[in-house]
Amino acid sequence: MQSAKSEVPPMTDFLRPVLRWASKRSSGFNLPEITEAMANHFNLSPEAREERTAADNAYCVYDKTTRAINPHLKEAGLVRSTHRGHYEITQAGKDEAFASDERMTYSYLMSNFASYRKYRERIKNGKSK
Repeated sequence: MQSAKSEVPPMTDFLRPVLRWASKRSSGFNLPEITEAMANHFNLSPEAREERTAADNAYCVYDKTTRAINPHLKEAGLVRSTHRGHYEITQAGKDEAFASDERMTYSYLMSNFASYRKYRERIKNGKSK
């Protein structure tokens, strides 16, 4: 169960580190390796790595890593899926990875990526695609 004092950062804190790590991978990446990379990036303790979500009992670090990728980075056009559970960074993602040290938030994505704005509009209007 996730505690109120979780060591695992909020999902938005994963966005830029995911891009920066992915930018160094010429052959793309899969979810287990990016999850491990994010756990290492945030120096998570063994207990934090085992922490589970209340909703679906998934590992918190895995849940936040995958939600950062899909839908957020994917809908912004910064990563793309090559096949189930495998991704690669796009040129836009490479350009963005080190363009700023500004924390990526939903507002940041909305302000800087038209495809993400369109995605959020679809969600707001109750359309998933």
